[in-house]
Amino acid sequence: MSPYEYDESSMIRLVIRISHSGANLDIELPLSTTGEAIVKHLIDQNQIPQRDKEGNPYVYELISRNNGKKLTLKKSLFDQKIGENDTLLLAPKLVAGK
Repeated sequence: MSPYEYDESSMIRLVIRISHSGANLDIELPLSTTGEAIVKHLIDQNQIPQRDKEGNPYVYELISRNNGKKLTLKKSLFDQKIGENDTLLLAPKLVAGK
């Protein structure tokens, strides 16, 4: 499917690479999915931890390997021009002083 044939209800296949474990997850999602929904799903499925060893919540980032851009978690994949077979890197956001 070419990019101009997509709409927000289109389903696409993605690879989510989890930085701390090195795992690659092949998933299929609608383009209306937000980054927040992806992170929540991975936490709910125990694929990624919600908190660090001290009990502080992790803040995650999704970065497109295809263009190197950090995704805005509240925007849909469609709005951020994520396409079929893209790879997204999921990593905890580094906070200075922690």
